[in-house]
Amino acid sequence: MRPRADACAATRTSAWFAGFREARPVELRAHFRGAALQAELFRRLEDPGVAGPNRTTGGAYAQASYFVLPHILQVAARLVALSALA
Repeated sequence: MRPRADACAATRTSAWFAGFREARPVELRAHFRGAALQAELFRRLEDPGVAGPNRTTGGAYAQASYFVLPHILQVAARLVALSALA
């Protein structure tokens, strides 16, 4: 049986990433006795070509949670920040 090549999927993917130049994500995750902390920081540079000027965007989030009743009830809080740095 020959492997099937999906040319349409490759075209869609390359078109979607056409203006994407680079991204720099940093991620943190920690768990300890029912408590969890998760955070991510990212910065992204887009070059849309003739469609417009270059754009730099960035953002961050932090999420903390704790199992009040183990394996039954978990409480969580999340903080998000996004920006267009132009």
